[in-house]
Amino acid sequence: MNELINVITAKLALGPEIRDSLSDYFEDEQFPRHHLLLKPGQVAYKIYFISEGFAHLFHEEDGDRTTAVFAGKGEFITSFKSFVFASPSRVGIELLSECKLLSITHDNLNELCSKHKAFEKLSKHLIYQHALQKTRMSYAFKLQRAPERLRVLLETYPDLFVYASKRMVASGIGITPAALSRILPQFTDLIYIKPKSENKDELYISPEVSMSAEKLIRYLSQFRPLTKEYQEYLEHNAVLQKLKKGQILIWPGEVCTRQWFILEGAAREYITDEEGSEIVTNFWMEGELLMDAESFIQGTQAKKYFQCLEDMDVMMLSRSQVEHIFQTFAESNPIANAILLKDKNKTEVKQSFNSLSAEQKFERFNRFSQEPVFIARFCVLP
Repeated sequence: MNELINVITAKLALGPEIRDSLSDYFEDEQFPRHHLLLKPGQVAYKIYFISEGFAHLFHEEDGDRTTAVFAGKGEFITSFKSFVFASPSRVGIELLSECKLLSITHDNLNELCSKHKAFEKLSKHLIYQHALQKTRMSYAFKLQRAPERLRVLLETYPDLFVYASKRMVASGIGITPAALSRILPQFTDLIYIKPKSENKDELYISPEVSMSAEKLIRYLSQFRPLTKEYQEYLEHNAVLQKLKKGQILIWPGEVCTRQWFILEGAAREYITDEEGSEIVTNFWMEGELLMDAESFIQGTQAKKYFQCLEDMDVMMLSRSQVEHIFQTFAESNPIANAILLKDKNKTEVKQSFNSLSAEQKFERFNRFSQEPVFIARFCVLP
């Protein structure tokens, strides 16, 4: 129930009276892997909140299932059109792991909305969110290539292949399993596969990932101490990636959906003028958190390029993972504020730096590094 409360309070304020009444309307349910919450043709009388586990919505034709949407921990799932209009569902819902769920019926949700008007806002939000998700998927299928669709899916669910078969994933992005096998090698840095362990309840973490996560934890801890649970979440969910020199991480017009903590390497932010010349506006080094903060937080389109200046090792967190962190760990808000303030100060220093002459820039950089390569990389002389 606490997980549900955290998700709801991220969308609207809950008074003690509403919190106390949630348990009267939501029912705890637990089902095994492959259980069907909903069959095509049935009416969806419940919305489910996934406390633990993984599921998918699927279409079925002549006994052949095609994945429509995946859903994981901290997300709601149902056939929304069927739920809202009490009409037969065109999709089914299958659990891809053992799941712990919280469910609420259509009648109970209406009663809850009548009793607490704030819940009307929440129910509408869920419907709008579902409609937006379907619109984004339609947009992606029309305008993105299969590798791009797969990347978005893996960034949202790094442990996707722990629960879903290649056939399910392939149908979810509209390609054949054979085509998926051909493009999968491009995404080994994004795929988490749970190794076998003597203790089935113990999640194996490789030494390399553990050491990399420790660097991220030390970085965040300089702003505020992290709880043990927060640290364990980062160890289990942050994805170790190896990026290539010249790789564009964010393009103008895209929405930033990831954060990268730089373990090794460097990156830059730049724009292009009317003549096509590149103008560097910022850069990031080892031990810094890279993202387009405005785009990531507000969901707006990025206005600049973000590019790797050399091969980079990073720890990546997706938007859904960051949202979970904010909903779950109280220290995340003051840490985020401190990081944004630091980034703002860095931008101001950069603006001040840009007002200097080329010779002054060279002198300023020389104070921080005696390495000519470092200076040449960022100090552009006429």
